[in-house]
Amino acid sequence: NLTGAGASVTKSGTGTAQFTTQSTFTGALNVNEGRLIVSSATASNDLNLASAVNLGGGILEINANFFSKSFN
Repeated sequence: NLTGAGASVTKSGTGTAQFTTQSTFTGALNVNEGRLIVSSATASNDLNLASAVNLGGGILEINANFFSKSFN
């Protein structure tokens, strides 16, 4: 669970990171390198963003039991 007011999350480096539980924060989500996977088996495991999602060379992959899509 990742929560925070005003805090941003930045994924850098060539590896893979994954969110698998509900995460709510109000800063930007930055994917600069590598892959960030957001997985949700149920509707309660949402990634709720109150700000921008910035892709600066990395890949954002969204997986749910009804949907799968990668963005780069």
